[in-house]
Amino acid sequence: MARREINLSTLPVSELMTKEVITVDMDDDILKVAQIMWNNHIHSVVVVEQGELFGMFTALDLSNVLIQVESGRGGLLVKDFMSNQWAMAIHPEASLKAAIDLMNQGKFSHLPVIDSKQIVGIIAITDIITYIANGK
Repeated sequence: MARREINLSTLPVSELMTKEVITVDMDDDILKVAQIMWNNHIHSVVVVEQGELFGMFTALDLSNVLIQVESGRGGLLVKDFMSNQWAMAIHPEASLKAAIDLMNQGKFSHLPVIDSKQIVGIIAITDIITYIANGK
């Protein structure tokens, strides 16, 4: 059975993005956010301030928190550990190639998908890899 050719330059992000985005506030407590990530089986959440994208909080950020907890520091907030390169977002009609390029550039595994300053989805490198591996 012949596999269909995949053109990452023309396939839009909107075809693969997750539309149900879990967001947290930048002033949320780390333990609350860790519980949200655990309960939803996700590796990142989008951080918002007054409903607009402010950054990302990932499992890697959470590992940095563990070091602080071990040292006895309490009252930890998302904004103290999140990735705040909020300019690293992508439009839903951008190509998957553009998303991959942004992920490589910023060393990210997830990108928020933004349309008119609204968070409309999230795309993960695992979404792209699964798509390619399945040939569809």
